[in-house]
Amino acid sequence: EEYGGDYDQSFPIQDADERTIGSCGMGVNLQDGTMRGDPNRVVALSVWLLDKSSPQQLGDHRRTLISEYVIDHEMEALYADQQADVGLPIVAQPGTSFTIEGSNLTLACRILEAGYSDAPGSAGVFQHVRLEIDVVKPRKSSRTQSNLNTPY
Repeated sequence: EEYGGDYDQSFPIQDADERTIGSCGMGVNLQDGTMRGDPNRVVALSVWLLDKSSPQQLGDHRRTLISEYVIDHEMEALYADQQADVGLPIVAQPGTSFTIEGSNLTLACRILEAGYSDAPGSAGVFQHVRLEIDVVKPRKSSRTQSNLNTPY
């Protein structure tokens, strides 16, 4: 399914020997990530880390970023229930930072920009989001920056 912006981004994580040990990225939340099923009205995003560095503890870890629309319409509980084991959803605001812990990798994310629509009927829906993501494994790190924008 196509969304109004290029929110679906993924990046490989490689060790010093250039072996892929995971991936990370962001995408539209697969459960209730759009307003009334409209792919151009994104209200929730998932930032994720797939840690493949230990085959015995392979895991997919994620946090949900929610829009002002979710707050304005008192829908936080919907997203909080999805993530009871990893923490509450995060309202996407510039300057907000959080981490996602994998088995052997840690993703540190900082929200650089978060813009919202002010159009009638879509107020508070994501207009654009830009993140800085660092993934760190002891003594090794991989850095990527994601520019995620959607025109309105």
